[in-house]
Amino acid sequence: MRFICHDSTVTISSQSAEILLKSNGGRIWTGAEQAPWVESVAINGGKVVATGSLEEMTGLLGAETEIIDVENGKLLIPGIIDAHLHIVMGGESLRTLQLLKVASQADFKQRVKVFADQLGPAEWLLGRGWDQSLWGGELPTSAWLTSLVESRPVWLSRVCGHMGIANREALLLSGIDDSTPNPPGGQIVRDQDGHATGLLKETAMELIKLPPNSEEQLAQDYLAAARHLVALGVTTVHDMWTPIERLSVLRRICNKRALPLRLRVAVPLTELEQLLRFISEHGHGNPMLGWNMCKVFADGSLGSRTACMLEEYADAPGEFGLVVTPVEDIEPLALAAVSEGMQVLIHAIGDAAVRGALDVFAGLARQSGNHEIKSGSYRIEHAQHIHPDDVSRFEELGVIASVQAIHLCDDARIVERRLGKERSRWSYPLRALHDSGAVLSAGTDWPIAPASPWLNLHAAVTRNNSGNGCSNVFGPEQCLNLEQALRMSTDGGALASSEAGTLGRLEPGYHADFVLLDRDIFASEPDALLEVKAMATWVGGRQVH
Repeated sequence: MRFICHDSTVTISSQSAEILLKSNGGRIWTGAEQAPWVESVAINGGKVVATGSLEEMTGLLGAETEIIDVENGKLLIPGIIDAHLHIVMGGESLRTLQLLKVASQADFKQRVKVFADQLGPAEWLLGRGWDQSLWGGELPTSAWLTSLVESRPVWLSRVCGHMGIANREALLLSGIDDSTPNPPGGQIVRDQDGHATGLLKETAMELIKLPPNSEEQLAQDYLAAARHLVALGVTTVHDMWTPIERLSVLRRICNKRALPLRLRVAVPLTELEQLLRFISEHGHGNPMLGWNMCKVFADGSLGSRTACMLEEYADAPGEFGLVVTPVEDIEPLALAAVSEGMQVLIHAIGDAAVRGALDVFAGLARQSGNHEIKSGSYRIEHAQHIHPDDVSRFEELGVIASVQAIHLCDDARIVERRLGKERSRWSYPLRALHDSGAVLSAGTDWPIAPASPWLNLHAAVTRNNSGNGCSNVFGPEQCLNLEQALRMSTDGGALASSEAGTLGRLEPGYHADFVLLDRDIFASEPDALLEVKAMATWVGGRQVH
């Protein structure tokens, strides 16, 4: 990204350190390749200026130096970079109905009824997180909601965010009826008589005319989400869908210094022209807020059977998923974006969509002559189900695999049923990607999954989904070790925003973003990751939690 660059080494012999991180029985992991473990880290002006032994740091101590002790059993690491989440949706999730882990129709209906009774008479009932696989597979319909909510419009999105259910009132307010055609890249689900059931998939969800949030509410959601994230040890996030209209709100928040973390946003690729006009007026952002990414959807999700597959779904013969945006529509926009120095992010979950995304990037490399393309310019978001022939192409094309291991815990319930035993072996092939030389970055996809980076790490190193309705380890041969997984959440995230050299490590010249953990995860059993707490979080040398 086009931020201010800093030298990799800084000389501070003439001044004392403002902050000194010091091992006092605990340990400090810097993430640096040459010196991953040190006794102390010196910080000045929000950046790391020196690392080394306590003896080497003696000359940097001054009367005003703040000393932060890493006590026995604790661990200090670089701040977590969540390279794929939805920050506004996350903020909304903190104030709307959440249906995650609801395991029966009765519980679903009870939660809807209780939440509806708490709302004002004219309010929409909004929520998300239901998963039909938890109660046997029957999809909800608008009829489920009729007896629960009389005249109030309701919109409840599925856990994956690629399908949702609307009640009759919401459909009427949105102008959707039995004769409404399917939009390109979407589906209005109908019963055998052709009547709309209330279920909408992919771009059809955009037909729902939700009440707009005020700028004040939008700002509150951003800040509530950011506070939630820094409390988990997250210091930088990549927001996966920021329409251009929201950038002005974000700039105002950032200018007030109210944003406690670093935010990188992905604007819809279809809004490239508007983004370039915005950049011509406001530049590319600053170290706290940047807008250098463009995103497009190639397909949907496995749970809604809208992930685009090379072969038909094993549990739905004749279905191959949905093409949300055809390759021929992505290519010209993507070429225009990278020609302007933008990063291009393609959402691709099914193996056909992943192959199509790789083909797009291969075409861009040919057309641009390779030399103009910066590291990190190409990203595939999710890359969940990859044909084995395509694994090596990530490294060959310089495509970053932006993955969310935490999703495998939920998908493990259904993936073999959806894809069959052989194809499911290539779901979430993290180790194969790593061993092939691909760069991996980690995200949680919050609020599609919990925002905890520690649950995400646990999924990557154990692939154990025993707490999610299954008792087996899903694809143990694809496990990563802890250091590999942690680097996805630090170094990998920096590479994914073209910020290697400034973020992701505690080395001289890097931003002083770090988190103090309540335990040494390198000295603990993997299941200890399920209980990790961030005791304190710093961004740019400023304590934000």
